Amino acid sequence: MSSARVLDSYFQTEMTREIEAIVGLFAEGAVFQTPDAVRKGRDEIRPFFDDAAERFPHLSVSVTRAFTDGPFEIAEWSAVMTDRLGKRVPLEGVNIARVDIENSTIQGMRSYYDVSSYTRP
Repeated sequence: MSSARVLDSYFQTEMTREIEAIVGLFAEGAVFQTPDAVRKGRDEIRPFFDDAAERFPHLSVSVTRAFTDGPFEIAEWSAVMTDRLGKRVPLEGVNIARVDIENSTIQGMRSYYDVSSYTRP
């Protein structure tokens, strides 16, 4: 595990594809920003993970670098998403999260990655 404890938990949980467990890592009023949208609250965050799990039911993530600075955790990651036909799609990115260490929740997170790498026909 890296020094980014809450993000480590997030990535481990995201790989299970258990939507309620993933969404439960976000605080009720959390903001989750990806390259294509800003989602506020668990009700807006949930469909992102529903869609990801539907399109890519298998996910492997490796945190390559991680940093912690007060309530912020930053993780550089490398992932392989596998679709329903077995096609493997590599993806790399960085997540920056404001966390509540005491409650192990994500208060806000920005995820940076190249959306075109998995939206190509």
